[in-house]
Amino acid sequence: LAYPAEWAMMKNNTEVLIKRVKNNSGDLKALVALASIYIQEARITGNLDFYNKAALKCVNAVLAKDASHFEALTFKSTILLSQHRFEEGLTVARQVQQTYPLNAYVYGLLTDAHVELGNYPQALEAAEKMISIRPDIRSYSRIAYLREIHGDIPGAIEAMGLAIDAGTGGDENTEWCRVQLGRLYEKIGKMDFAKMHYTIAEKNRENYPYALAGLADIAASEKKYVDAIASYQQADSLIPDHRFKEGLVELYELTGEKEKATQMAASILDYMKQFSSTNHKNKEEGQNEDHELAHAYMGVGDYSKALEFA
Repeated sequence: LAYPAEWAMMKNNTEVLIKRVKNNSGDLKALVALASIYIQEARITGNLDFYNKAALKCVNAVLAKDASHFEALTFKSTILLSQHRFEEGLTVARQVQQTYPLNAYVYGLLTDAHVELGNYPQALEAAEKMISIRPDIRSYSRIAYLREIHGDIPGAIEAMGLAIDAGTGGDENTEWCRVQLGRLYEKIGKMDFAKMHYTIAEKNRENYPYALAGLADIAASEKKYVDAIASYQQADSLIPDHRFKEGLVELYELTGEKEKATQMAASILDYMKQFSSTNHKNKEEGQNEDHELAHAYMGVGDYSKALEFA
């Protein structure tokens, strides 16, 4: 991930901002800019726990000096939602909405929080408000997800296509949407369309792990298990996402490599345990991955523990 020019630019910008903060701890603009970079790096690298904590540290430093700082509050809600602290994220987003009722980004936060809490009517209302203020990649992608949730896959495909058109090719957010479009095509059995979009995403953003995982799924559907395993292994080597390992577990089981499947399932569980809500430290300031941990326990056949965390 460090080969593209994007990383060199990101690294340089970060070093400049850190120097500014070290020279002046009250430089709120630099702290907010750092938080923005850390949030994006969390997405790009998959290292959510580290970067979200780093971003939250910057945001809290800003809010300690200016409790109503707009960008700091929106970033705090973003981070809390990424950490799966949905109620807290919703509370902060509502706070921002009271002061900035015509900001599209705030309604995106409200949409995300309500979706994760199962408040679908409120999520739809927030998404409609968001797209009426600013129809862009963020709002179209949320409309697509809501349509998917409600079973409207053709409508979701249409909205995700609009999201991609509104983005910039090669940008992580755009290629993430392109991968989601591929997954939507998979849902309706249009594997050629799915493969096309995964391939474009991988070409536009070299070594994009989610595109590689999509191509692994296509290879598996074609019973090209060696190719599927290789693509998943490549994706897994790039970022720490348990879903890639889960894909490998399924493939090892399909190819009769039971021992490898068992070992991989156990490694997923060991990794996910650190993000459990029962870990007090992480409950207060880090990731809460109880949903994923439930899946990890299912992977090793411990259904009572899976039910507990579900």
